[in-house]
Amino acid sequence: MVWALLAGLWVPSLLAQPTHALTVYGEAPKYPANFKHLDYVNPNAPKGGSFRRSSMEGGAFDHLIPYVDKGTGITQIQGWLYSPLAYRSQDEPYTVYGLVAQGMELADDHSWLRFYLNPKARFADGTPITAQDVAYTFKLFTTEGSLAYRQSFADVDQVLVESPTQVRFTFKSADNRTLPLDLASLPVLPEHWWQGRNFANGGGFEPPVGSGPYRISSVDNGRSVTFERVKDWWGRDLPVTQGQYNFDTLRLEFFADGDVSRQILQAQGYDFNREFSATSYSVGYDGEALRDGRLQREQLAPNAVQGTQGFVFNLQKPQFQDRRVREALSLLWDFDWSNRQMMHSLYLRQRSFFSRSALAATQLPDAQELAILEPWRGQVPEEVFTQVYQPPRTDGSGRIRPQQAQALKLLAEAGWTPRGDQLVNAEGTPLQFTFLNAQKGF
Repeated sequence: MVWALLAGLWVPSLLAQPTHALTVYGEAPKYPANFKHLDYVNPNAPKGGSFRRSSMEGGAFDHLIPYVDKGTGITQIQGWLYSPLAYRSQDEPYTVYGLVAQGMELADDHSWLRFYLNPKARFADGTPITAQDVAYTFKLFTTEGSLAYRQSFADVDQVLVESPTQVRFTFKSADNRTLPLDLASLPVLPEHWWQGRNFANGGGFEPPVGSGPYRISSVDNGRSVTFERVKDWWGRDLPVTQGQYNFDTLRLEFFADGDVSRQILQAQGYDFNREFSATSYSVGYDGEALRDGRLQREQLAPNAVQGTQGFVFNLQKPQFQDRRVREALSLLWDFDWSNRQMMHSLYLRQRSFFSRSALAATQLPDAQELAILEPWRGQVPEEVFTQVYQPPRTDGSGRIRPQQAQALKLLAEAGWTPRGDQLVNAEGTPLQFTFLNAQKGF
């Protein structure tokens, strides 16, 4: 990895042009360059008031920033305290619009990406946000930050500071189509503030100097953080910010236990809890506040595109490298019974990584898709060309003998045969594996 500071003149590309937005494949963004606000906001929403919610993280926090792997930080700092180079819209698969960067320029061959910073962009202490701050942030994240940043940005070759408001990232290859958008989603940290502070350990509880619509006004270590709106925020008039960041005060409450957080919500100790458990959503709330309407229970955006949730096979494990084993285990997972008995029929079985979106495959490949797939025939499963994928289905009764028989047949074909109460391979090694789970609710 190389970081460089360039002095003097630079030669602009004759082909690439600065743009207000980036998309994955260069398709036209939903919003044109002269758009006034995002469709899903009310640009005239009133400002004021306060809002208290439970944190996205479980348990207490031991530092503030969410950019390191050590300990527990606060997710909402991203976007509230620190503004990114570009804002990701919520009504497109993956499109970003300039925020700290007023313009972005991607080479036609995807070999580099240039950001033109908004000269009005400021940190909360009044210091201008510069290209050097961008380069510093990138180096900080990829050397001391979370491992995820080193993985995401591994294809970045150089970061070139071309002027105080201009920075260019050059790439090792043009194969990573989302890399430009991932870079555009980076927050920009103030080099003058973070130098000399322990970023790798999370920076402690000292409120950092930010660049976003809120500043941290108070910290109750491990228990709560209060944000106050920056009323003269430099980005308040941008199209991507209209109708957003309306509360004067935001307070995050941290609870060690989900049951405790639900009880405190029903006692009106705070205003909003995002529930991730279907069972808790259905039966975990029952009190006078819910019955008389002071507390309301709603499924927000039930038809929105959902992220993938589930258990993923670790293909580094020998037993999972045979797809017949993976198919057998999928047959043995009785989703329909589990959904009815434990999740109150609130879940939908995912049949794509892109469920509820236009990217989900719902039919056989069309002519254009076949043109892409044909060179790979013989290297991808033949079912890609002949079958529309459907996950296993049961009648929800809990009796899945046909699926069990099919699974045992697949396992036998893969070399796993019964011995006592276990399935073993030719070496006598039993078929066993571990579920790694991060939420006790599962």
